Amino acid sequence: MTAKKSFLALALVFVILLCGCDTTEKEKAPEHLGEVTVTINDGRQILADAKIEIFEEDTAFSTLRDCCLASGLELEDSAGIVTRIGNKANMADGPLSGWLFLVNGEVLMTGPMDYKVSDKDVIEWQFITDFNEYFS
Repeated sequence: MTAKKSFLALALVFVILLCGCDTTEKEKAPEHLGEVTVTINDGRQILADAKIEIFEEDTAFSTLRDCCLASGLELEDSAGIVTRIGNKANMADGPLSGWLFLVNGEVLMTGPMDYKVSDKDVIEWQFITDFNEYFS
């Protein structure tokens, strides 16, 4: 009988320990914020124009990635700096050419991974031939 009581006591301790071990918080789904419009223009034509659903952690970069996936365009970056969209790479049209993004018609002084998007933002990715036209 003592062995049986010891086993039950040990089993009870084990169950109590297991119940106390689940300290993980339930992951909540990210909050849906609305949608943005993302347009990609390579300087000659519009490559993509899409409505992208956004959630609380989305950035200008993540919406670009989603737009490229939906449109079948390849996207390359280096630490969040866009280096190529489709067949158009930075410096393809000279040393001052590359991809620039605007939000609601304005050039921002922040990177695309740092800009948190808001409902109804219009995000334009444009391939430009001279960055000095925007940053002088």
